[in-house]
Amino acid sequence: MTNDRKWKLSTGKYVEDVLYDLGMKCKYHKYSCTFIYHNPKDNFVQTEFNSKEISEITNKEYGNYTPDIDENLLAYINNFAKESTNEIREVLNAQHPKLGKDFNIATDFQYEHVRTTIADWVRLYEMTPNPLCMEMPESWYRIHVWRTIDIAFSDLPYVFLICGEKACLATSERKNRLRTLDNFERMQRKAIGRKGDGYVRTLGSRQLDWAASEAGREWRGESGTKLLKEGGLILPKTLKDIFLDE
Repeated sequence: MTNDRKWKLSTGKYVEDVLYDLGMKCKYHKYSCTFIYHNPKDNFVQTEFNSKEISEITNKEYGNYTPDIDENLLAYINNFAKESTNEIREVLNAQHPKLGKDFNIATDFQYEHVRTTIADWVRLYEMTPNPLCMEMPESWYRIHVWRTIDIAFSDLPYVFLICGEKACLATSERKNRLRTLDNFERMQRKAIGRKGDGYVRTLGSRQLDWAASEAGREWRGESGTKLLKEGGLILPKTLKDIFLDE
């Protein structure tokens, strides 16, 4: 890679060069091996970047911002700030102008999403015993708790959350980029790529992934094996594939 395509820090150091050197030192696969800068707190990374350089990298503006919530929608959400599930159910069953006979999924879906999610969670909270306090498998959480994410894109045409250990389209494309027909050697078996927990995917004439997710049924701390492996290596690599996919 030529220097004009690399990220040059104010100190004169090129980020890609440092990541390459770090990757060459690894005995096991790490995110730096694929030119990903992921965790500024990683002692392995801090050996090559000083505090000023890490601050410059992590504080760079990427144009991301948190959109404002519509005041009317926020007021509707705040209506559910009650002290009992009975009071919450009163709000759920109350008529709302956005959820009546003139409902328009293109403009009113956010209200439907809020009501559906709260109704689902209230039902779980009221069950005896409370399943949220029990050790349930990850698949149970995906069906009953994370359903709010499954339906989050219902107002976008052709956009769905694909769950259930599917492979990333962009990762599969990268792994098969050099695959050819039989010549001097037999044609390679098509590589699928590692399966993830969920992808925001457009379905149509061309399928395309926009985002990916990994999930776990319980929090085991920042040093948990699942978080370190899936959140610290697998997910960043998948997101990079999605970002670079054309």
